[in-house]
Amino acid sequence: MSIQNLGVERKVKLKCRDKCRPKKRFTPIERAKHTRKNSENVSVLLNNIGVAANDPVVMALAARIDRCSLKTNHYFAEDISDKFAECFDGFGSLWGCGSRFCNSCLRRNGAKNRQTALTAMKETPLMPDEMYRLITLTMPKIKVRCLKSLKILGRVWELFRKRKFFLNYISGCVKNGEFTVREDDTYHSHLHLLAISKFIPEAEIKMEWKYCVKKAFEEFGLDYDEATINVTDKDKLNVNIKLVSSWEEALNECTKYLTKNESWSMIPESHLLELASVERFPRMFELIGCLKTSAQAIKKKLLLNTQIAKELLAESLGKASTSDYFNTNGLTDGELEINQKPRRENWRKYVLKFGLEKYIYELDKQVTKTIEIRQEFLMEKYSFAKFSDLTGFCWHSPPPTSYNVEECSPEAVSAWENSQEFKFFEMQYLQRYKTQPLGH
Repeated sequence: MSIQNLGVERKVKLKCRDKCRPKKRFTPIERAKHTRKNSENVSVLLNNIGVAANDPVVMALAARIDRCSLKTNHYFAEDISDKFAECFDGFGSLWGCGSRFCNSCLRRNGAKNRQTALTAMKETPLMPDEMYRLITLTMPKIKVRCLKSLKILGRVWELFRKRKFFLNYISGCVKNGEFTVREDDTYHSHLHLLAISKFIPEAEIKMEWKYCVKKAFEEFGLDYDEATINVTDKDKLNVNIKLVSSWEEALNECTKYLTKNESWSMIPESHLLELASVERFPRMFELIGCLKTSAQAIKKKLLLNTQIAKELLAESLGKASTSDYFNTNGLTDGELEINQKPRRENWRKYVLKFGLEKYIYELDKQVTKTIEIRQEFLMEKYSFAKFSDLTGFCWHSPPPTSYNVEECSPEAVSAWENSQEFKFFEMQYLQRYKTQPLGH
């Protein structure tokens, strides 16, 4: 074997060794800081673009993401207990902007989507010849605007899921879309499907996917053959199918992100301005077929249970009434229910109607109020956990397991009573239970 071949073989071995090497696992506090920092970077980027374009809506979006990335909005929790009474450390945010540009909100939405999909999967029985398969459908990279590439991906999916092939082989699936930005300002989009299906011939599904891509390209005025000239293997149209060994890994793959964090800085400013101005973003996550039917049945069951509980409550209130008049508290004449809040105006319309300054003033009030409510909720739910924000301030700590002076040394008791954590906990305790100060 030549020296050159030995060098190539050594590179391949080193690459395989790197793949087999376990990835570094971040602690919850490190992940919280990393998530917050990514959101902060995106807010700065969008604010600069909004100021340059003099677009109040984009500047308002940047302000929302900035408030979401505040250190006081993110928390780190120690000794949270789950439904099995097992303790663990965690992190999260108190107020969410809900933007697809925000890393922390994308994580929150991903967790919500995973739970929705997992609940539907548990309620959906498989036929004897069906199995779960993870299917990745990739489009060739194209040089168009980012929003247009997402619309093309959506149209390709719309055509593909209506094909006879799809209806014959796939009875239900969890679908999520992603895109990658290349260095030459092109976009490489793909779909992940966690599908309940029979055995799928790979050549046939690839032929069907290629047909749908070509047709969508024609509808958007693109030439497929011209778009795929001089395209490398990793950027070509492709279909990959593999059996699922773990639901958790497959769902993480289907709901991890819209694009990588570093991709936002690679998108041209004009493309990013167009994306930020969109009021309704193209749908990326959805349940299809029998999984959608299961999710709808679960939702109807929950709504029915809620309605039954309301009727029982109204009935009990009616029976408890000593008046000769009928209790009409639970009735309406086409008006809002007593506990129902009016629908809030869309924030984009509010900015255009009242201006950016007034909106930011109202936004700050909303964020402050939400943070206080969420803190109170978390303190009630996890009373024995310790919560701190990313500035290091502890806004809730558990009471000492023992406050007996005979068991604790006088120095330890004095140090605890003089600490900031004790004073904060004492203030919260007094507000909640209206009792005498601790230690008296």
